Amino acid sequence: MALLLDYGFSTAPGPLQASTATANSPGRVNVSVSDPTDTVYCNQLLIAVPLGEEAAALALTTNVPVGSINTSTWSLVSTEVGDLPWDDAGLTWAKYTFSAVSADPNDWKIGTANLVPSLLAIVNRVPGEFTYAIQETSGTEPSKLAPNTGKFALQKVMPYFYAHNLVAVGPKAPGVPKTEFASGEPVLLEWEGNGTWYELFERGQPQPLYAGTAPHFEIPAGKLQTDTTIVLVASTTGNPSQDKPTTGYETVVLYDSITLTVSNPALTGKSLNVSEGVTAKGTIQGEELSGSYVYVDAGEANALEVSNSSNTYYVAAFNNPTPHTANYITGVCSMVGGSGDSGFGTNGKYVTAAGSAVLTHLETRSGHRVVTSPLVLQEEVQISGSGQLAGGRATVQLDPEAADLIVHGNGDTYRVLLTPTGRCGGLAVVEKTAEGFAVEELADGAGDAEFDWLLISRKRAAVESVEPSSLPDQLPQPAEPQPAA
Repeated sequence: MALLLDYGFSTAPGPLQASTATANSPGRVNVSVSDPTDTVYCNQLLIAVPLGEEAAALALTTNVPVGSINTSTWSLVSTEVGDLPWDDAGLTWAKYTFSAVSADPNDWKIGTANLVPSLLAIVNRVPGEFTYAIQETSGTEPSKLAPNTGKFALQKVMPYFYAHNLVAVGPKAPGVPKTEFASGEPVLLEWEGNGTWYELFERGQPQPLYAGTAPHFEIPAGKLQTDTTIVLVASTTGNPSQDKPTTGYETVVLYDSITLTVSNPALTGKSLNVSEGVTAKGTIQGEELSGSYVYVDAGEANALEVSNSSNTYYVAAFNNPTPHTANYITGVCSMVGGSGDSGFGTNGKYVTAAGSAVLTHLETRSGHRVVTSPLVLQEEVQISGSGQLAGGRATVQLDPEAADLIVHGNGDTYRVLLTPTGRCGGLAVVEKTAEGFAVEELADGAGDAEFDWLLISRKRAAVESVEPSSLPDQLPQPAEPQPAA
């Protein structure tokens, strides 16, 4: 009887290509088995292809094709070479028996199940038409299955030059093509072709990423950092760089390409312009970055680092020329975990042209009160403390670290403001040294009054110097920005 099931064929390459004296041509034949009516039961398939050197054979008897199937619910139970009972041409056949694993008839109904037997062959050298024979043990009742046979004609053609199906996979999952990878992840590139020389070029690079005869190449770990396009160049010649063609000769080449994207790219370049925004989980490097919005999420690493080596131009500028219309921060805002954390740090001076010092607010019983630091004409150090007279005299010894901050000598010294907190005839500073000062009660008093003191000194230019630091005559101004060369 005729076959009850439907069969759809696919080959790679399509059509199959005959081998040559110099190169074997592998070919795969897959057949998809289905039953759109969902009424047919089948528990066994016998597939056969002819062997030999003639046009009517698929492969040589010395190169028996390898059988396989796409599902674990069926298995290849035997591979044999010999006669085919319903063959009238006297050919030698490679015969493959596939059987359902389950003995339950309910599992034999094919329906639209994904059942695909496969043969991988080295195609013989003679183009022509060969027979693909099938015998199914099938029926519409599981208790009355019977052998049903059919034949299909498939083609082998003269070999032609081909290179296609360039795919990328992860080395740990070579059967799963993908186009998106993590930064630095290794990438295995594979393709199909019968060329004799292959080259892979990365976008923007004049030298090949790979050159050789193998139809595969692994991009090593750490190499892929940003999105790129890989172009495959295939030819049927030796290494083109070693060719010495005669006048008029031109190598025939074929191309294929694939674009690889990186989920967390390291963006590097002189200029990056965006219209919507930039969100990065990796690294953005460059000489110019502009856009309406830039967001960097670095996890527990440094989120943003900007540097240059100029002694003139600023490292970073944040510009908002629009005056504020409400009580908002319209410049740089640094938010940290809490009020006890440091939100801004520098090893240089803090410069502002606003005419006021740093503003903050302190909590009161009525809410918060905005306060500011004093404005002075020189850089100053203020040190305060308390003391007590003994017989009308007291010596205040400065802490050694505090003494390193003040200026005393070469005509410069500090000021001390005294406030008695007990009755006395008045107080005076009668002696100053680099380590402290002496206080006496006026009018030769001999009291024991306590007092508070405030020392105000010019700030030292350096610890090892006794010279005071000085402010510039005017504020430093930002240089006009210059475009990157």
